[in-house]
Amino acid sequence: MSYELDLELWANAVGRIVTSLARVEGELLLKYESSFSRQMYFKDTLEERIKRLENLYIDERGHDAKSEELFKSLREHIKLRNLVAHNPIYYCSDNESFTVTNGQSKNKFINVAELEAAAIQLFDSCLEFTIMIRTWR
Repeated sequence: MSYELDLELWANAVGRIVTSLARVEGELLLKYESSFSRQMYFKDTLEERIKRLENLYIDERGHDAKSEELFKSLREHIKLRNLVAHNPIYYCSDNESFTVTNGQSKNKFINVAELEAAAIQLFDSCLEFTIMIRTWR
């Protein structure tokens, strides 16, 4: 079977993306419970949670390049997670491979090699983000 056709590779990469961000959402919930409220957590969208936490971080710790990079990266990861979690994998007979595309506008595409690389980067930055949240006092 061709590398691009191996759906197990897709499953592993998508799984890594989803679980990495689920771990971050758990950290967000813990921070909300200690700084805001559990009710507010469930009222806010994920993007609102990130922004609220970023504002709190800046209020308490000030601006720093590393945290700004991590918050920015997290917002990009959410877009990727939404792309792979909420859109179909299409088979493209032109190049005999699968690709994920935005089902509505079909203006975003990602193949399995790109997805694997993104999943590794996402895993690493989500881990860094988790450490930042856990060590934030």
